[in-house]
Amino acid sequence: MRSDPLPTFAYRLDADNVTIAFLKQATFPTLHVFDFEAPLMMDQRFLDSTCHGGFIEVRRWSLITLNTALEEIGHVVWDQARVTGLRFPELTHNSSALLRIRVQMAVAGVREVTSSASAAAGTASALSQRADPLPFFAVETSIDGLGSTFAVTRIDAFYLGDRASDELVLTVTPEANADLFRDWLGSGNLPRGGALRLLNTALQGFLTLNLTGLRVRSVMPAVTTHAPIPATVRLTFAQIRFGANK
Repeated sequence: MRSDPLPTFAYRLDADNVTIAFLKQATFPTLHVFDFEAPLMMDQRFLDSTCHGGFIEVRRWSLITLNTALEEIGHVVWDQARVTGLRFPELTHNSSALLRIRVQMAVAGVREVTSSASAAAGTASALSQRADPLPFFAVETSIDGLGSTFAVTRIDAFYLGDRASDELVLTVTPEANADLFRDWLGSGNLPRGGALRLLNTALQGFLTLNLTGLRVRSVMPAVTTHAPIPATVRLTFAQIRFGANK
């Protein structure tokens, strides 16, 4: 009597036998590339790896495929990995979309192993010890010597890693609020440090992007007319470091 298998529901990503994320999308385009999409706050080590050549101190990785009954139907392991690319999502005020990052890893030693329900049941979980932030609501932008502002209403998606973007694209509303950046550009455009602090709906910070070597590449419109339209500000930077707010 034939019984069709239940469809795939999710993927569980383990690092050294600790569950660090449940993924909705995961694929191995080749035996040397692992590509997946995950919640923005899945594990701070992925964000931090972009400042360390993509390396994360993990001895053994596992990807476990679960069906709609949350039964294990596939198990792939590998021992060597490096984060080669990370796509940080577009941030727009009052967006209802969940914040997710796209991660690409270079991997080696990929192999399928026999599924083990007992091993799966005994896996520790880092997720049970963390609380997901409330939905993203706003950005507080601060620049050394220039103060802070909530005028940034959007940050375009950008890449870190081997395909790193060379700029951040900010939307500032209304365009007169971009005078902070116009004045910076017009007064020598010396490099500064700064931060983008992401706030949840309770106006609590849950993630901070700390930037060094910031300069203004361009501001459009170049001169304010105090029109009720947004301005586009392009910033170059030397490095981004991520810090989770406690």
